Amino acid sequence: DYQNALIYLQKAFDINKKYGIEDIETSRIVYMIGLVYHHLKEHRKSLEYCHKALDIHIKLGIEDELTAKISNIIGEDYYFLKKSENALEYCRNALCIHSQLGIENSNTAIYNNNLYYVCYGLEKFQDALVYGINALEIRKRLENENITADSYNNVGNAYFSLKEYQKALIYYQKALDHVKLGLVDSQTVLFYNNIGSVYNACGEYQKALEYHLKALEIFEEKLEGDSTDLAFLYYSIGCNYHDMKEYHTALDYYQKALDIHEKLE
Repeated sequence: DYQNALIYLQKAFDINKKYGIEDIETSRIVYMIGLVYHHLKEHRKSLEYCHKALDIHIKLGIEDELTAKISNIIGEDYYFLKKSENALEYCRNALCIHSQLGIENSNTAIYNNNLYYVCYGLEKFQDALVYGINALEIRKRLENENITADSYNNVGNAYFSLKEYQKALIYYQKALDHVKLGLVDSQTVLFYNNIGSVYNACGEYQKALEYHLKALEIFEEKLEGDSTDLAFLYYSIGCNYHDMKEYHTALDYYQKALDIHEKLE
């Protein structure tokens, strides 16, 4: 219950503020208020409180795991606000502090994974690849199969954007193999579609179509309703038919994709 959490956290903060207390516990309270706003997707308010928490850490000369967490949330907030350069600065700071502590846990993977997304969005694909591989290797050691599948896909995306299609194919296939263990249907759809995109980029249009249609089949059997994912599937199939010079069929799928987008607006 985020609203109740905010009420009690704000009361605790107000008491500390009244008595001029600005210690590590105050920082933790302020961070928790920011974290609640973060979960509520009120990223500007989250930034306001998390920056206050980080300022207290800086004044006290503290660089611990909480400092890394605060910096990471600030980075995520900037990412969601589409301020990618700011996101990069704070996400790097989070990983730097965390690394200096000599810790490897799920947060290590999260910090690397966040840097993957920020760098990928900035089209720094080589950097994204490094962070994506780091996150993957950590998650493999932590043995989380479904998240590992996502990490394989991220590495595949980086290789695809670098036009290293054979490497992309290897990682997309590994993503698909891992997700089958967890039977996560939305991921299965994505990974089949990505494999199709690789074959399409390599000019193997018939094989590409096989994977795109398999993705569509799974979506129609296991998932429900119109979504941006379904629109993207139709668009991918349309591109496939377009490259095969089957323009009328391509047009049908492009129109289906457009109809969904217009319906969702």
